Amino acid sequence: MLFCLGLSGASFGQYYDSGQDPFRLKWRQMNTNRFQLIYPEGIDSLAAQYLWNLESVAQQEKRTVTYFPKHIPVVLHPNTIISNGEVGWAPKRMNLYLVAPQDNYFQPWNEQLSIHEFRHTVQLSKLNQGATRFLNLLMGEQATGFILGWHIPLWFVEGDAVCFETGSSQAGRGRVPDFNMRLKAQVLEKGIYSYPKAIFGSYKDFVPNRYELGYYLVANGRNQFSNSLWDQVLDKVARSPIHPNPFSASIKKQTGFSERNFYMQSMLGLHDSPIDRVKNEKAVKQVVNSNSNDYVNYYNPTKTDDGMVAFKTSYSSIPAFVSIDANGNEKLLHQPGYVFDNTFSANDSLLIWNEFKNTRWENENFSRIVVYNLRTDKLDYLTSSGRIFYSRLSPGADALLSVEVDEKINWTLTLRDFKTGEVFKQFAFDTIQPVQPDWAPDGKSAVFVGISFKGKSLGLVDLVSENIRWILKDESMEFSQPKWTGKGIVLKGAYKNTSNFFLYDLTQNTWSLLTDEPYGVNEGNITENSFLYSTYTSDGFKIECTDSAFTKDLRGIKPSAFQLKLADNLQQEETQVVFSLPHQSYPSKEYHRFSHLVNIHSWAPLAIRVDNQEVGLGLTLLSQDVLSTSFLSLGYQRHEAEAYDEYFIDYQYKGFYPLLDTKYSLIPFSSYQPRDSIPRLVEGVQHIITQTWQVPFYFNRGKWYRLVQPELGYNLALVDYKPNLYFEDQNKYIHQINAGLYAYNLMKQSYRDLYPKWGQSVYVTVRNVPMGSYAGSQFVAYTRLYFPGLAANHSFRVYAGFQKQDQTGWPFYNKLATPRGYYTLSSAQMLSTRAEYAFPLVYPDVNYCELLYIKRIRTNLFYDVASYDNRYWQQSVGIELGYDFHALRLITPFELSFRYAYQLSEQSHFFEVNYAVNFNALYGNSEKNSIPDK
Repeated sequence: MLFCLGLSGASFGQYYDSGQDPFRLKWRQMNTNRFQLIYPEGIDSLAAQYLWNLESVAQQEKRTVTYFPKHIPVVLHPNTIISNGEVGWAPKRMNLYLVAPQDNYFQPWNEQLSIHEFRHTVQLSKLNQGATRFLNLLMGEQATGFILGWHIPLWFVEGDAVCFETGSSQAGRGRVPDFNMRLKAQVLEKGIYSYPKAIFGSYKDFVPNRYELGYYLVANGRNQFSNSLWDQVLDKVARSPIHPNPFSASIKKQTGFSERNFYMQSMLGLHDSPIDRVKNEKAVKQVVNSNSNDYVNYYNPTKTDDGMVAFKTSYSSIPAFVSIDANGNEKLLHQPGYVFDNTFSANDSLLIWNEFKNTRWENENFSRIVVYNLRTDKLDYLTSSGRIFYSRLSPGADALLSVEVDEKINWTLTLRDFKTGEVFKQFAFDTIQPVQPDWAPDGKSAVFVGISFKGKSLGLVDLVSENIRWILKDESMEFSQPKWTGKGIVLKGAYKNTSNFFLYDLTQNTWSLLTDEPYGVNEGNITENSFLYSTYTSDGFKIECTDSAFTKDLRGIKPSAFQLKLADNLQQEETQVVFSLPHQSYPSKEYHRFSHLVNIHSWAPLAIRVDNQEVGLGLTLLSQDVLSTSFLSLGYQRHEAEAYDEYFIDYQYKGFYPLLDTKYSLIPFSSYQPRDSIPRLVEGVQHIITQTWQVPFYFNRGKWYRLVQPELGYNLALVDYKPNLYFEDQNKYIHQINAGLYAYNLMKQSYRDLYPKWGQSVYVTVRNVPMGSYAGSQFVAYTRLYFPGLAANHSFRVYAGFQKQDQTGWPFYNKLATPRGYYTLSSAQMLSTRAEYAFPLVYPDVNYCELLYIKRIRTNLFYDVASYDNRYWQQSVGIELGYDFHALRLITPFELSFRYAYQLSEQSHFFEVNYAVNFNALYGNSEKNSIPDK
């Protein structure tokens, strides 16, 4: 679940765009005093359940953060398969994405979302007091988001919400054994990281995320000091926003520790915690040969005739299926697209997995079934769309068993013909979400986990009679990943607060413990005499194999509920939320999207230009609708250097399939011009109107991101002179028509990649002024090509461009890249080429006085050349030294580079400093980070 900061908006007017739903949807709404619930037509009963759940959470007594939020819009998104939730400020709204994940814990998804996201609403609403309230009056909703983004670390934002979901219910991530697995392994095996490294991450080492770290810090603070600790911290931040660090100051006042020392003391408690293991004499060996200390995960190891296959992820390379021989040597098989749950189904010749498929609409996407033949290296898509998960190949390789969900969030177990992909049988469930199914060895039955408001269940379904036998029923504990073997059901569950594997003997109805791992396990597979599984270490999930899993098992041990004092204390500190079916009906009425396009949420005594991330002197009003389709900024800007005023309206509409962008500027002018040798006052107004239409077509396939986007634009510049006695009407109109095409084919990037390993992008545009004394045209075309470098995460890039334009007409600005160290020249024809070699130098993870944390230092070697009309040449060669860092403890990453260029044409030197702010990193948007700018 994601919390959306307002920091980027407060700084540059770049408010969080949560994506659009298909235009075909018709929207409805239900309203209470606290919520305006907006949802697509056709899911009224589900919408009523969500509204009832939110009201149930809102009516709970607030004991640890004492504040009752005001009215907030909530938008339901049932068409995306990305399981998430988010609360955004500027504008204020909550987005809930309704498709539950397959690794869901023992609580229905609608309850989890309601608890967690409502807590974010409480956090933000509580900041609207004291001096921050005054800032809200001055700047609108963006002020709250700015104060939170500037002063409050994300580990608190998410950790407090996880504590609330754990304390307010019988479930929550605080009761899931694997939730603290990564943090515990890191502390016990690698030691306690510095505080900046823990909150900002690292390119060198794996760092647990803000949910895991935050839960432990927030819960430990409440447990060790006071359950009102964080309530008082939020009060301090809200009332003292101009304090250099009110968050840390409040922690110091209440605990005696600085923020950094509070973190260290909490981690020491985790470092000293024992690992409680049973005595087990099983012979366990690690399978993969590796001399690297890099963070690498191997998921779902599966035995084949040639050894085994597994799904591998790492920091240095993109995810891939690999084969591993008997000696532990691995071979790359295939690099897929996004694989759901890092899982797959396999036999000796086939791999089957579910892969993400995107569309124009960010809030409508699909998962399709992919089949890869290990023998022929052939890839097929069994389905082109659908919302399909956890597909499993039958023992006879003639059918697929999957979990599916429709747009009304109805869940089914589905049987498909493997050759045609046609569905021939479905098993529907009224109140249960089926997850993680697996075939019986005879192909006539299946095992699955069911999740309902009563808890988790483990069921066996006869695929012929449709009868269900429940082995575990309505349990308030965590278990998952059932596998049906000839000896019984293998199940991942908790034993002494750590996930391990168990065996349920179907003939004797008895349980046995199969593994005894210190941190946790993931997806195992059983053959005749061995058990392959992944066990967690601080360097990732590693494959282990035991040949004696069934001869030296520990009988009588069954999965148990997670019992940890930290979670139990949280439950005592919170009021329990009791969920049920709605006890009242909520009237539903139509929601007219076009009547809500304007939603002014913020304003500022500054000119904020969203399109170019520019802030200047002036005034601005900012508007965004809650459906994230309509974006408006209007205001006034004073251009002091050029000594003129501008009144502007910038508007984007993304609700249609084409993207529409309209800009209008009004610029008054006055000057003295000679007339009869006497200066005369000339006054008037310049009007500039720009309209752009873009139509994106996505063709993503596997590891390749692909886009073809035609563009059409129209510009009108009108100079309207005020009539006077000395000058005739000289009004001037300039019409400009633009047409272009942008396309790319780019390989997805690994975490450490600076650029795609392979890829191509191209941009072609024609701009034309068709009439008048300024008639003329310009043609521009350029491409970027990406190639792998000499080592991992190195990249070689080539840029080439051509531009031709009329010099007697309108003076079009240059759109080609100029050699570094030079200014562009005016010419009728221009050729430009760049060659670059970029690579990371070191990942220092160095902290300076808590004010500067450097994650990566990188280098870029370049050679640039350009010709103008084949007569004038510019050439430069040089080096750039870049730093990726965090400053002033802001979560937003900064990039700073120092550039040296030697100008070969002039034999002179050029130095330059550049900087950038990566706002995409706030939202984990790795796909957008891999797409180059035009």
